[in-house]
Amino acid sequence: MERLQQFYKHSCTPHTNENLVLLQTDFEKIEIDVKDSACHHLRCLQLNNLVRFLNPKVNIKKHAKPHISTDILENDMDAAFNTLSQMEIPSEKIVRDNVEEMKHLYFLPWYIEGKIKDITCGNKRKKIDYRIKGILPSYFISELDLQFDAEKEEEVVEYGDRGARAISFFKFFKDSEFEECIDSQEIDRKVNEVKYRIKPKYVESMDYYFIGNINAEVGLLERDNQPHNENPLYYHFNLWKLKSMELATIYKEFELFPFKKEVL
Repeated sequence: MERLQQFYKHSCTPHTNENLVLLQTDFEKIEIDVKDSACHHLRCLQLNNLVRFLNPKVNIKKHAKPHISTDILENDMDAAFNTLSQMEIPSEKIVRDNVEEMKHLYFLPWYIEGKIKDITCGNKRKKIDYRIKGILPSYFISELDLQFDAEKEEEVVEYGDRGARAISFFKFFKDSEFEECIDSQEIDRKVNEVKYRIKPKYVESMDYYFIGNINAEVGLLERDNQPHNENPLYYHFNLWKLKSMELATIYKEFELFPFKKEVL
C-alpha cells in the first residue's frame, strides 16, 4: 500500500477532488480514486506471468497493400503468383517476424486497437483519431492515404470509465487466487484450454499469444474483482501505462508463444 501511495504522489498529478489523482497516459488523463478501499487489494505496480492476447485485427501487414516489384510483374508472372501465395499463407517465420516488427501494436489499449481496426477492417481512411498517427508506420499512412483529425484538447477520463482505456492482461491461477501459475507449461496448457474449449471465438490472436512480466513501475495495474473464468481460473488485469514510460519497457519482457491444441 505504501508503494502505491508513493506512486500516486510522484507519478500522478493532483486533482481538484482530494480523493483523486490524474494518471497521464499516452492518450489522455485518467482519474484514479486513491481512497477506493475496495480496490486497494486489487492494485499493484509489478506482476509476473501475465498473458497478453494479440488482436489479429491490428495486423497491418495483412491489411497493407501487397508489394511486388515491377521487374517481377513484367518479367516473371510465376514468381509474382508465388509471392502473392506467400502473402496469403505466410510461414511461421514470416508471422513471427511481422509480430516482432510491429510488436508495439499488440500492446495498446483496446479502444485504440478499435480505432486501428476501423482502418484495417472497416476501410476508414478519413477523419481518423489524431492520437494514433504516431503509432502507425509512415509507409502504412502513406500507401492508404490516411487523413487525420486535428488535435483536440486532452481528454480527462472519469474514474468510473477507466476500464475502457486500459491495456488488458490475464493471469492464470491453480485452485485459488493465492496460487498463481508460474510454470510456462502449465500456463500454456490453460491458455490453450481457453482457446480451444471455452472461448474459441473470443481468443483469435493470430494463432499466437504473449507471456511475460511487468517488472518495472510503468503504470498502475488493477485486477478485476471477479474471475474472468473459474475453470481454468484466471483474472483480467487493467494496466494504465504512464506516458513517461516507453511502451518497449513493457513488451520487451514478453515472449511470443503459439497456440497448441495438442497440449490439452
